[in-house]
Amino acid sequence: MSDSGREAEKQTKPDSGERNPRSVGLGAALDIREVAQLLGCSAWTVRQRHMPQGLPCLRASTTGKLVFFDKQVFDWILKRQQQKKGGTPR
Repeated sequence: MSDSGREAEKQTKPDSGERNPRSVGLGAALDIREVAQLLGCSAWTVRQRHMPQGLPCLRASTTGKLVFFDKQVFDWILKRQQQKKGGTPR
């Protein structure tokens, strides 16, 4: 393929908007503050309430840094919403 053909191919491909191309399957990596903002709570609430309830995360280092992936967080939110629909009213 010629150089002009490669350039044309690059121009026609849509930009995915991902921060890191290696995280395409899981989505963009988020820190705990970004997840807290997404859920509308504090970072403390994410650690103390939502993580024990199954919010998926990865401990990235021995220092305790947590990494969340937006696709997993969105899937977790949707799953919890569906579970609440069929539950008993409060």
